[in-house]
Amino acid sequence: SSRVSTRVAMAVARALLMEPRILLCDEPTGSLDAETGASILGLFESLHAERAMTVLLVTHEARATAIATRVLTLDEGRLVDDVAQAHRSLEARETTGSTVLMP
Repeated sequence: SSRVSTRVAMAVARALLMEPRILLCDEPTGSLDAETGASILGLFESLHAERAMTVLLVTHEARATAIATRVLTLDEGRLVDDVAQAHRSLEARETTGSTVLMP
């Protein structure tokens, strides 16, 4: 809904006010429609590229891993995969839970 999208946008805006070097995001696209989620992920990608900001995403959504330079996959609290991505994949991968890093 637009109400949820507005709340997510406001939360991101508040987080950026202090110009952090690291942005921590817990399921930032989980309650958003695909278009709004893609916009938020695009914003994170821009922040990383333009401001050299590290973005750490915790997500269950495979689409979020497409923008990551590194993906840590956890299963029941244990690290099961650690992949550095030299390029972004346009295909989303299935994950049980991932921490997406853009250092």
